[in-house]
Order: sequence, then C-alpha cells, then structure tokens
Amino acid sequence: MNTLRALKEDWGLSDEQVQKINSWAGIDLSKAIPLGTGQHGTAHDVGNNRVLKFTDDDTEADASSALINKHHKNVVNIYKVGKITTNIKHWHPDQDKKFNVYLILQEKLQGIPKDIEDVMVWLVDNTLGGFEGITTDNLKLVDGVYNFESDVDAYLDEDFNDEREVLMNIMKQIFDGIWFLKQQGVDFYDLHTGNLMFRDSKTPAIIDLGVSATNAPGKIDILQEYIRKLLII
Repeated sequence: MNTLRALKEDWGLSDEQVQKINSWAGIDLSKAIPLGTGQHGTAHDVGNNRVLKFTDDDTEADASSALINKHHKNVVNIYKVGKITTNIKHWHPDQDKKFNVYLILQEKLQGIPKDIEDVMVWLVDNTLGGFEGITTDNLKLVDGVYNFESDVDAYLDEDFNDEREVLMNIMKQIFDGIWFLKQQGVDFYDLHTGNLMFRDSKTPAIIDLGVSATNAPGKIDILQEYIRKLLII
C-alpha cells in the first residue's frame, strides 16, 4: 500500500482534505515517507527537513501550538499546528463519529548518536525516565536543588567514565530544554530517549510533547536554580 493511500485509510482523509493539507503545509503527501507510529498518531518525512505528525492527542497539539515561532536549540522547532475533523476508524474502531485530528509540522532531526546510544538509554530511561516525568515530587533534592552531578556519579561505573563529560553536557542541555518549555507555559512529563533526537552529535532536542500540560501550576520551577547550578559543572 502506498503512503498516501495508507494515510487516507488510517486517518479517514478525503481527497479534498489531502489537497487542503498539501496547501496548508506546502507539501505533497503522495511523497511522504512513514517514520513511525505511536500511541496517538503517525509521523511522516515530508521533505525539506520537515516532519508532519498526525495525532488525535489534543494535549500535544496545545503544547506544540505554544512553541510556534519559539526557538531553542534543545527543543524541536514547530512550524505549524492545524486541525481537521474526520472519522478515524483506524484509531477509534468502536465509535462511529467524527474526531479532531491534529497536524503538527515540525523540523526533522537526527537519531541519538550510535557511540552514546547505549549509555543514553541507560541513563535517561533507567535513571531519570523511570518515574515518568520531572516534578518536584520525584526529583532527588539536595538543599532544594536536584544534584544531577552526584546522581550521575552514583550510577556511572568504570565502563562509562570516559563518557562522563559528554553525558553531563548533554543532560544539562536536556534540562535546559525542559526549562525553556516551562517558560513557554508547557510542563513536560515524558523524559525518555524515544522523545529525544539530536541536531548534531552533541546537541539533543526534545521532539514529542504528548505527555505535557500547558499553563499548568509550576511543578518544575526548581529547574531554574538547577540549570544555574549546572552551568558551573
């Protein structure tokens, strides 16, 4: 099955809606290349270093909308967010009604560099991602500040000592990205390697805002002081 036909079937798109999406995003969906499928949607390479995501997740759409024309090296650039209404049987087979489908046009980034992939998975997913988000309730605090350096040292063994400086720099940038999101009114709760990509071998970026809240109470305000502490590491 070709990509356009699959998109039309998965998302219940009419020919008219396909034409409107092409015009809105400046793309040709018939040339889109599937990148992956998640719990709420699909992502497609649409050329010119851009990705178009289809999702039924209004939380991700709201968070992404808050980032349009807001740029930070450690957060994916969002170009446009749109909405169509369709009968998406593929995602809701038991419900015969119309649903909102959100379109997120964002930049395309690179995967985690191979030379640090294993240690990134270990550190982010096992050490930090196990509690499904960064909040003041589950941070390990020392004098009111998350002592990231001592936490990394506690988990690093001799096999990873050579990567320590690289890891510290990368993790500092990730938390800098989380703090930038907070400043835009977005609390981010889903830190794991599946939601990270790289601009280059040393610059990570958060790419998926599906588990977040816009204009939520300040659950990670403590990161402001934390980022300040990291800058002297």
